[in-house]
Amino acid sequence: MRSPRWSCFVLVSAGLVMGSVSARAQVIKAESPGPSQSADLKTLTITPAAEPTPCFRYRLLPSSARLRHGDAAPIYLRLQHGLETSENWGPFKEKLAVWLNGPKDASLLSDAKAALAPWADRIDLLEIAARRETCDWAFPLDEQRTNAIDIALYDIESLRTWGSVIALKAHVEIAEGRFVDAERTLETGFAFGRHVGAGPFMINALVGMAIERSMLDRVDEWVQKPGSPNLYWALTALPHPLVSVREAMEQERLLPENMVPELGDAEAPRSPGAWTLLVESMYRRMRQLSERTAPSAELKESLPADLGEYKRQHLETFRKQLVASGSYTDETVRTISDDEVTARAIVLGYRTQWDTAFKAIYLPFPDGNHFQPELDGAYQVAKRGPFAVFSWFLPSLWSARIAETRLDRQVAQLRIVEAIRLHAAAHGGSLPKSLDEVREVPLPVDPSTGGSFSLKEDGDRLLIAPLKAGVMFQPDYAVTLRKAR
Repeated sequence: MRSPRWSCFVLVSAGLVMGSVSARAQVIKAESPGPSQSADLKTLTITPAAEPTPCFRYRLLPSSARLRHGDAAPIYLRLQHGLETSENWGPFKEKLAVWLNGPKDASLLSDAKAALAPWADRIDLLEIAARRETCDWAFPLDEQRTNAIDIALYDIESLRTWGSVIALKAHVEIAEGRFVDAERTLETGFAFGRHVGAGPFMINALVGMAIERSMLDRVDEWVQKPGSPNLYWALTALPHPLVSVREAMEQERLLPENMVPELGDAEAPRSPGAWTLLVESMYRRMRQLSERTAPSAELKESLPADLGEYKRQHLETFRKQLVASGSYTDETVRTISDDEVTARAIVLGYRTQWDTAFKAIYLPFPDGNHFQPELDGAYQVAKRGPFAVFSWFLPSLWSARIAETRLDRQVAQLRIVEAIRLHAAAHGGSLPKSLDEVREVPLPVDPSTGGSFSLKEDGDRLLIAPLKAGVMFQPDYAVTLRKAR
């Protein structure tokens, strides 16, 4: 039976974790001009709102200068204690999505408010933890490197649930117009999401992003509430990226070497007998990895049970690959043992595959997005070669980078919404015809394209969409002005 860590790994690889990861085309949406009737289009009905005084009166993250000394993780993990035996927790969890995403009627709001009351003490603890300086999840990575995919992540689902609890609390406070209370709750939620996202595994980053997305959805509700303060500067002060996948990527990058330590131990000179022992151990671990991954018969066939058969199939190719790398001469590879050739070729093949897969990760998103199709082609080729086990084991790296950028894109678009509310407040309640008219504050660029955003009139609403090379992409937000009663 696969462990929670392995199950999470498979989900990340498939790009299916919590709705945060989507196909590449869903980030840079269909590159065609004109308005969209996409089901993803968010229509916000707003009222003018001037800049608050002082401008940072409202914040969406606790100030780092005011964080308390201590580690948040023990408090977060303690929240779940005793809930397994609670009669109320299960029904409460089941209704969270209904309260957050269902009809916004008074009855549901009243039910949600009453349902939150029994958990007030735990929410208070969560608020304390979110204002701690550090959050060390203390996974036993050093001690369990060779079976890292078995490290249990039982807490992940509970952390996601607590993110929904905080989102629901903010939802109620915004609906009731309690903006000071809602601000503190949003601070808690955004800080909590960043703490969760700072864990060492990709699944931590993706769950953290899901929590942050839920908080940004509450900001959607905030900007639509009549009388709501303007959050332009609060949104501007959020860090970029809101949740970073960088550290998780670095951990994932070393995962094969953790599970097959021989991959990082093949540089030193050895006797022929030592090379034989090394390659036998390396191949045995590769086979074990193949059995754990096992996505297809093709992968199993790429690693026959007999190491001798594997060498007979690929030895000449291995020699050519070593020479082609420029680190070995043809004479050298003809004089060293077959086991040394095989071991060095496996290490070279693994590192080449994984380095290639990670190329786009270190580029600015627009550049990486342009480069990614070429890397996808190399990945498909590698899945059919003698080192296929390492390719099958790759997580869906670019999907995680997409999820990271989608968050920043939503922040940027909400900044534009708030800039429009600032403009309307300064111009007698009139919406701008274009973003060129909005001069009260600087406007952000789209982090997913590097280009600007644009406004397009669509009946009585304005569509906010990226603009690149004169083409308006599919919009994510539409803004309408609330009519005076």
